[in-house]
Amino acid sequence: MQNGQIGKFEDGEAICRDATWTMLGETCTSTCNYHKNSTLLACETKETPIYCDCSCDDLVKLEKPSAPAMTIGYLAQSMVVVIVGINMGLRKDYMEHWQGFCKKRFFRDHGPSSVTNAPLPFDSRAYD
Repeated sequence: MQNGQIGKFEDGEAICRDATWTMLGETCTSTCNYHKNSTLLACETKETPIYCDCSCDDLVKLEKPSAPAMTIGYLAQSMVVVIVGINMGLRKDYMEHWQGFCKKRFFRDHGPSSVTNAPLPFDSRAYD
C-alpha cells in the first residue's frame, strides 16, 4: 500500500487469510485485517500484532465486464483497423502496386488460345 491508499474496507475487515509479507518475517496466526487508524494491514502472531501485506488479488475485487461493453470495444477496434487499412491501401502510389499485382495475378497471358477459327480435322478413326 502506498501513501495509505487502500481500497474501501471497513475497520477490522479481514482482507486475506495468507499474508504475503510480514514486518518481522513471522507467520500470521490470524487474517490480515484493515484498521482505520493505521495505513497498514495488521495480523496477530504468537507474540504480538504485526504489520502484514496481502496479494493484489485479495485487495481488489475484479468484476467481469458486461457483454455490451466488450462488444462496443471490439467493434470500435475493428472499425479503426478497417478505416486505417482502407486509407493506407487505397493511396495513389499503393494503387499502382495493386494494379500491377492484379494484372500479373489475374490477367496473365496464358500463351496462344486453344480456341481457334481453324477447321477441325475430321480424319480421326475414333468414330469408325
